[in-house]
Amino acid sequence: MNNIIDDVEKLKEKIINSEEYLNYKKCEQILDNNKEINNIIEQIKYIQKLIINKEDKNEETEKEKIELDS
Repeated sequence: MNNIIDDVEKLKEKIINSEEYLNYKKCEQILDNNKEINNIIEQIKYIQKLIINKEDKNEETEKEKIELDS
C-alpha cells in the first residue's frame, strides 16, 4: 500500500513540474488578471441567469439570446 502512495506522489510531482502544466498555470494567471476578459465573462453569466429566470417564468428570451450570441 505504501508503494502505491509513493507512486502517486511521484506522479503528482511529475505532473506539477511538466511543461504542459506550467504553461497551463501561466495562461490561467494571465486570464485571471485580465479585467476585460473577466468583465465579458461576468456579462455572459448575467445574461445566462436572465435567460434561465425568464424561461422558468415562461417569458420571452429572444432578446437576451441575441445579446448572448453577440
